[in-house]
Amino acid sequence: MDDTDVKVFDPDGDIRLVVYDRSADAPIKKTFVVESKIMSRASDAWKAMLTGGFMESRPEPGREVELPEDDPLALEVLLNIAHMRYHLVPEVLDFPVLVQVTVLTDKYGATGLLRPWYKLWLASVEKHLLDPGYEEWLWIA
Repeated sequence: MDDTDVKVFDPDGDIRLVVYDRSADAPIKKTFVVESKIMSRASDAWKAMLTGGFMESRPEPGREVELPEDDPLALEVLLNIAHMRYHLVPEVLDFPVLVQVTVLTDKYGATGLLRPWYKLWLASVEKHLLDPGYEEWLWIA
């Protein structure tokens, strides 16, 4: 896997988050360049991970932090919000992406970041509220 898929959320970013898109036959490495101070302000969990006693908090310029369990598309949505790139936050999310966004906001204690968008996102998929295959509504609720 090469480092060809790099998204820069902050040109002065000091951390490279590495995630893997597993939707294809072989995992595709995705790298997100972010600013640790912004991440720390957006989430106490990110703050602890990036500045606390965790392995990920080593003070190395350009350090890489692997997040192998995180969904790349959902993380991209959160990072756009955290880095105030609101013009890149989608007004409509497919249901599976919405589920993954809520999984990550729960994991990182960042659910409050979704407040300006959640009504738009829910409106776009609420027609499926009682459909089979949408049981994750319980999780979202």
